[in-house]
Amino acid sequence: MRRSNMSLRWPAHSPPLMRSHLLKARQRPAGLLLVALPNPAATSPNMTNPEATMIDLRSIHHAYQDVPVLRDVSLHIDEGEYVAIMGPSGSGKSTLLNILAGLEQPSEGSVTWWGEDMTRLSTEECARIRLQRWGFVFQDAHLMESLSLLDNIVLPALMLKAEERGAIMERARELMALTGISEAAWRLPSEVSGGQRQRAGLCRALINQPDILVGDEPTGALNTSSTQEILDLIDQVRRGGSTVVVVTHDPGVAARAERVMLMVDGRLQEECSLEGSLIQRREQVGRLLLAHGV
Repeated sequence: MRRSNMSLRWPAHSPPLMRSHLLKARQRPAGLLLVALPNPAATSPNMTNPEATMIDLRSIHHAYQDVPVLRDVSLHIDEGEYVAIMGPSGSGKSTLLNILAGLEQPSEGSVTWWGEDMTRLSTEECARIRLQRWGFVFQDAHLMESLSLLDNIVLPALMLKAEERGAIMERARELMALTGISEAAWRLPSEVSGGQRQRAGLCRALINQPDILVGDEPTGALNTSSTQEILDLIDQVRRGGSTVVVVTHDPGVAARAERVMLMVDGRLQEECSLEGSLIQRREQVGRLLLAHGV
């Protein structure tokens, strides 16, 4: 089996979140990429208030070149919630997710993480908090094509604690076993299926045991079988105590959540709590969309 080439090459389409974390890098004989970062205690603000709402957005307005994208959006997400954000294309849901995660600054309004105003934090502080406490799953897994699946998975953890390589490798292998991709550990992304790539992306999102897992159309590029498997794994993450926020246009994905927020024309049009069986929850989502002509 081919081992991965450890050259540093970020794809042009990789998210700014991932690129912003890569501060310094060097190769090691073991074949894993180690990244040196400053001491977390020196750069991370105190965000340990257990009574604070996890995420709080107030009166968010955002525009691109004077074109309004978000209009007076306010929302809160509590510890342990599973929230789905829905809306048609162009409704502002992905922009809302970017602002919620600190990847973009709003034109107006406040964004609070664990009681801390993130708009007052530096770019480096925001990036470190995301690396420590957030996990991200994208429609495209955004794996580094020159690295094996295992190397991709352990990278975020080595960026924080390179000295704990042994424990990190053990956790990565446990995650790969849980997601059924152990046999593909040393394969390159180009050598595996789309479902395996997405499972690797989920493992990478979970390697630092995040407080919050965020998915932007995490199953959008998968077939029905792989979609259900990924959603089942996300359900397991939620049952383990993590908060989950998913942006999706798929009622079947949204039905897994406890609360659904509907974006229309840049506004948070309505939100509803879901109850009952998965079939009943999907029907509730369908009625919500139908009521707003989505």
